[in-house]
Amino acid sequence: MNEVYQVYQRGFLGKVIHIVKQTSETDDILRKLKNIQFNPQVFVKAEENPVFNEEVESLYASFIKGGPGLNNVDFHEKIIEAFIGAFGTVSAMEWLEIQQQSPKASYLHAKFLLDTLKFVSGGQREMALTSWESLLNSSTPDKDWADVLGYAKQMDKDFAPITLVRDLAVRWCQQENGLSDMLYTLHILFGR
Repeated sequence: MNEVYQVYQRGFLGKVIHIVKQTSETDDILRKLKNIQFNPQVFVKAEENPVFNEEVESLYASFIKGGPGLNNVDFHEKIIEAFIGAFGTVSAMEWLEIQQQSPKASYLHAKFLLDTLKFVSGGQREMALTSWESLLNSSTPDKDWADVLGYAKQMDKDFAPITLVRDLAVRWCQQENGLSDMLYTLHILFGR
């Protein structure tokens, strides 16, 4: 696992989009001086460039807007292609394993991944994706991590293998409302 992964906005790791410019200590001091110099009541926030997968966000935006063509095969193929490309690895197991290494990893991240795997294996989600998104937007890193990889390995034994990301995509699409769940999950994992 010598791969390099991008940390996305909600803390999940995936395909490297671009290297984010690190701010130097000097930049931080200059920003603070500007705050004091111009107006002590106005705080100039440090520049943030949230990293997101543009392809995923474009598909998600089209889906949310509900425009024509959402039910055609071309749109579905684009979702699946974006899904397969977003992870930064062809191995679903490897991707699940590296998530714990995220500097933003939390118990909620692990629970979301477990909930997703349960849905993919034919179960019901514990919570609506909108609730998961809100929780993950406000989560803080912690040391607790549920056994996501163990559950995935058990799924691999009990059901059809999900060793590869494309296997995961196939299993996902077989579920009721699987494609829309997949797209919303992509938005949570790699979106804005």
